Parts: sequence; structure tokens; C-alpha cells
Amino acid sequence: MASAVAPFSTESGETIRATLFPRDGIGPEIAESVKQVFNVAGLPIEWEEHYVGTEVDPRTESFLTWESLESVR
Repeated sequence: MASAVAPFSTESGETIRATLFPRDGIGPEIAESVKQVFNVAGLPIEWEEHYVGTEVDPRTESFLTWESLESVR
């Protein structure tokens, strides 16, 4: 017996802001597929893409920039 899944909705139809790291552990083609799935599902998502650096950012002491960290807060 298949279960019914309620459609996703946001309050007042607001757009969801989501951060995507398209080259961190998954290939860019997978990240693109993820965006397509959400688009076909009709979810109002605004993707903010960030990339993991190749050098340590002295502000964060990691491979993520300050802007990337702020994006996922």
C-alpha cells in the first residue's frame, strides 16, 4: 500500500534559500540533477552555490570561506 505524501509548501509561498557545494563529495552532474529534481517538484528554491577552496582561508581556518559559512547559517 503506497502512502500519500503531502505536497511541500512554505508559508506565504516564500522562496527557500539553500546552499549547494557542487564539488564537495559529489560531482557537479549530481548537484545539477538535485536542482532539476527540486525544480520538477515545483519547490521554490533559490540555490546559492559555493565552492570548497584549495587553500585554507585564514579567516575561517578551513577550506571554506567566510561567505560560504555564512550561507549555511
